Amino acid sequence: MGSSPAQRLMSRRLKTSIPATNKLLEPVVVVGVTEKLRHRKQLAKSFYDRSARDLPELEVGETVRMKPLPGDNTGRWRVGTCLRRVAPRSYLVDVDGSLYRRNRVDLRVAEPTARATHKTDGPEAAHSPEAASAPETAVEAPPTVTEPSPVRSTPKAPSSPVGAPPSDGHTYTRVGRLSKPPLRFTM
Repeated sequence: MGSSPAQRLMSRRLKTSIPATNKLLEPVVVVGVTEKLRHRKQLAKSFYDRSARDLPELEVGETVRMKPLPGDNTGRWRVGTCLRRVAPRSYLVDVDGSLYRRNRVDLRVAEPTARATHKTDGPEAAHSPEAASAPETAVEAPPTVTEPSPVRSTPKAPSSPVGAPPSDGHTYTRVGRLSKPPLRFTM
């Protein structure tokens, strides 16, 4: 800026114990400060806007993961449901029966779990009305694609490191999403 805040406020330098000439202590009005400040702010904004992007809006009823609360040392992003949009980047989220208002930065869209996507697989599907109404034929079925069963892990010691993923047999990504294992073909 070429001048100190005191020079801009009082149009002169401040007296200190450091020796200075009387010429430097005379009042001089500093001009062009507002233009310099405006230019500096505009330059900072242009550098910031190079990589800044708006996050997509969340849908009402969408399953989301919420960033851990400040006192939560587990590091787990908790699963919840987006109830409504409160402000331009703020949402009301229901997590385990508690309501939270969170900024969009603290919310991530949760990928559907294996149970939610494969409701027709398993023993419950055999008793469903769709299975009962389907005619049984003797035609040889083509090879089916099956997902491998979840790998069972040994129980971890209670002193797991902070931020460690839960030991429920699934693999989670760094942001807490469930990663899917590769598909295997069976005959």
